[in-house]
Amino acid sequence: MIPGEVIFWSKYSFQDGSDADKLLVVANNQRNNQHVVFKTTSQPNKHRPNKEGCHPKEGYYHLPASKSWFKRDTWIVLNDPQILAATELDRAVNGGRAKLMTQLNDELVRAIINCFRKTDDCSSIHVWLMG
Repeated sequence: MIPGEVIFWSKYSFQDGSDADKLLVVANNQRNNQHVVFKTTSQPNKHRPNKEGCHPKEGYYHLPASKSWFKRDTWIVLNDPQILAATELDRAVNGGRAKLMTQLNDELVRAIINCFRKTDDCSSIHVWLMG
């Protein structure tokens, strides 16, 4: 997997034990067998800004409908970064549980990562993994 790949993961498991179909954005080339990935949501709410771009205090990067590959308004969830084993992600894609959907352009990927680095949720581990 490479930065900017968008993965559809059927029945992605959350930390609370629930699951749902999710689109994930890969943030880095694997390092130490780990990927940083961001969940996405297309569900608006009062805590999600509608202005396009970086919102580090709120923990989102907003993409308006049809501005990129996403057909609906989409928020990249930066305040809950996931670290997945590269082998697990590869196994999910190769085994059919997840599917590679598209590759976001480099400029957008850099903007998302730079936004994430401005959040309180970006730790030294994330910085190291993203190189």
